[in-house]
Amino acid sequence: MEKKRFLAVVMTVMMIISMVPSMVFAAAPSGELGGKLKVKGLATVGTTVNADYTKVTPEGVTDEDFTFSWSRQTEEKELTQVGTEKAYTITQDDLGYRLVLVLTPVDGSGLTGTLTAKTLEVAATEEEAKVVAAQTAENTEDTQQAETVDGTENAQLEEDTEDADNTEDLQQNGESEQEDDSENTEGQLEETQKDTKEDSDDSQMKIYTEDQLHVDEDGNVQTDETEKNEPADSSEAPATEDNADASLEAQSLDVNTGNLNFSDIEENYTQANEKLSITVTNTGDGDITLKIPKSDYFDVMNEDGSEAVSGVQLAKGASLMFMIQPKTGLTKGDYSDTLIFESEENSEVAVQVTAEVSVKEAAQEQITAIQADPESFGYDNLKEGYETPEATTITLTNTGNTTVSLAQPYAEYFDIGELSASVLEPEDSATFTAVPVTGLKAGDYLDSIQIARTDTEGQEDVLTTIKASVTVSEVEKVYKLSVTPEELNFGKAKAGYSEAPKAQKVTLTNEGNTNITLNAPSGNNFKIGKLSATELAPGESCTFKIRPKEGLKTGSYVESVVINNEQQISAAVKVQFTVKAVRKAKIADPADNKITGISPDGYTTQSKITFTAVGAGMDNESPGKGDVRYVPYNWKVINTNSWSSAPYTAAFGITKAGTYTLTVVFDCQKYNGSEWKNTGDQDTKQVNFSITQAQTVTATPTPTPQPNGATAKSAVKTGDTTNIAPFVIILAIAAGCIVGVVVYKKRKK
Repeated sequence: MEKKRFLAVVMTVMMIISMVPSMVFAAAPSGELGGKLKVKGLATVGTTVNADYTKVTPEGVTDEDFTFSWSRQTEEKELTQVGTEKAYTITQDDLGYRLVLVLTPVDGSGLTGTLTAKTLEVAATEEEAKVVAAQTAENTEDTQQAETVDGTENAQLEEDTEDADNTEDLQQNGESEQEDDSENTEGQLEETQKDTKEDSDDSQMKIYTEDQLHVDEDGNVQTDETEKNEPADSSEAPATEDNADASLEAQSLDVNTGNLNFSDIEENYTQANEKLSITVTNTGDGDITLKIPKSDYFDVMNEDGSEAVSGVQLAKGASLMFMIQPKTGLTKGDYSDTLIFESEENSEVAVQVTAEVSVKEAAQEQITAIQADPESFGYDNLKEGYETPEATTITLTNTGNTTVSLAQPYAEYFDIGELSASVLEPEDSATFTAVPVTGLKAGDYLDSIQIARTDTEGQEDVLTTIKASVTVSEVEKVYKLSVTPEELNFGKAKAGYSEAPKAQKVTLTNEGNTNITLNAPSGNNFKIGKLSATELAPGESCTFKIRPKEGLKTGSYVESVVINNEQQISAAVKVQFTVKAVRKAKIADPADNKITGISPDGYTTQSKITFTAVGAGMDNESPGKGDVRYVPYNWKVINTNSWSSAPYTAAFGITKAGTYTLTVVFDCQKYNGSEWKNTGDQDTKQVNFSITQAQTVTATPTPTPQPNGATAKSAVKTGDTTNIAPFVIILAIAAGCIVGVVVYKKRKK
């Protein structure tokens, strides 16, 4: 009995193990998206935020199941896509806007629907982001406590509550989690408030206004000291409004003017010459102890010029005159200050006067000066007959402190360019160019280029002078004649040509510095045209034409055509021309077309018959224009078969005994000088052959194997990549154990 129970337990365990694969092959997630989508990360510029879908249903979704879309939401609720990855780094362009994350299933994932999450408005720093979160928390808390307000106030609070509930961007301890449901928003806002408020003794959460929140140097959100300055109870409260009004009515001051505008002062003054007076009058019901104002820019003095000091008693209805004067040593600039005369008994009893003065730059001594750069220049290497050299640029700078109107400079031996500017303010510059005039003979030339200003009456006053020089030397005579081109090739022509090649032009150029006189050139086998000019000055050119003579015999003609001149300068052009003998075209004979390889002894029904078609002229490897050849085109025994290119060989077999004819068609082709072209003519060649019945051998047919995939079936895809081989082995072991137990029990019986 114990053995049977043991075997039963073993069988049960093995069957349970064999069922494991069915549990492993779970289907891929499918269905409509649900749950909560979050955005993790602080909504500040430079921070990277991430999509968090750990609470999204169905379970088991991965990055491959979704596409991510990050968008910037403007005030008009328009969305501008800024990212398509799971993570997004916030940029400066996002500052002040909300970011919207949309999660969309990929095609074929089996998922439907979309999920959305938003952030709070992006802040510039982490501290600002915490303040925004704290303010959002304040609005949410105020909304939750508003239960006893009237209809109008309640409506406003409900609107605030709705805004807070819809907030999907919540920031906690430097990390932001955004959710698309308002219930989770409320709980996280309370958590955020822990970073921005101080704990009270009764554990009540304090709500601060935006003005009371600020960020300290460590980045923590703090509040001001408003509460510390409030009185502990009503007994410490200040005087009532009525008492304050009564006190104000007891004292009052008046002043005869509210503004003191001083004349402008030049910088570096020793003492301001102007003093302005004001009169302060006690218009109250009693005496006043007057407090004199202090200023960084103005002196307050008594009427006699002595320094005014506080503590002066001003009786009821009495007046005092004070003199106001700018302080000594003020630098260039505009100065303004408010002078407040007040009662020492009550600072709220006061009058004020605004004093203003401008300190201007001191007038400078007028200086007129022009600096030239360079102050002198020269050309020392010019030769007679020189070409215009590169011009020199002179820069004129106003180094004085007055505006200067310049006159256009001029010179005797230089061409002077226009001034780039004729009126120069202090430190401004103008430029002009100077280059030697052409045609100067050998010698030394000095010039003074005067730079002058023009006054209002048109008179010129020289401010500076620029020294300029030119040295021109004699030049040695140079004779040089160039020929272009130096060689002419008239190509080839066939013997008996009717028209000579077209004439070609030759150009002669005087590249020396002295005139050259030319003589007409001549040739033996070439005709020489007339020179277009016989006298060439330096740099000038002339032309003539050359062509082969008519009727030249077969051969190659090369000669040098010499251009003679009185200066004995070597100048020649090499010319060549070839006359070729006429070539006779190679015409292939169609009788030479043939079929080779067919045996006269015949073939059997099991023979493989191979033949070759040989076209006449196919061995012409260097064809000339007009050559003719024959190219095998197609062949036929029973069916017609064509050739597209060499080799022109074919093989076939016939399974029925009899006499047959092999026919080959040849295309006639003619060479046009560059390629072979069909003429349209054809030639046909035939050969007969016989087929006898071969002895039949019976063989056992070999069964044709079926393709491996003929009966294969595709496995069902479940979205699980688990290797099932181990489970198949376990299942086989389990089945073997079951069979073994059954056999064992039968033998026992």
